[in-house]
Amino acid sequence: MSEIISTQLFSWAIYTITLFIFCLLFMNHISKISKLCMQGVTGTSFMLIINCILYKFEICLGINIFTVLFASVFGAPGIGLMYLMLGLSNIM
Repeated sequence: MSEIISTQLFSWAIYTITLFIFCLLFMNHISKISKLCMQGVTGTSFMLIINCILYKFEICLGINIFTVLFASVFGAPGIGLMYLMLGLSNIM
């Protein structure tokens, strides 16, 4: 496994565990925060899967707090937009 993918797996695991703990803490009290956390976990998982698929084409989106937050707020269209912007920047 390449170094980029293994680093992203480690980052994904840390973000997922952190978001899962936040979900458990705020699930009963604040439903919007728990929903945002669950969307973050789902978005991060999708980004990791898409990175593994697009690795052959050298298109890998970095998984960090900003991309996780963007995916949490905007969902699947936000993830698609990030990959579109990354693809366009690689072309130019």
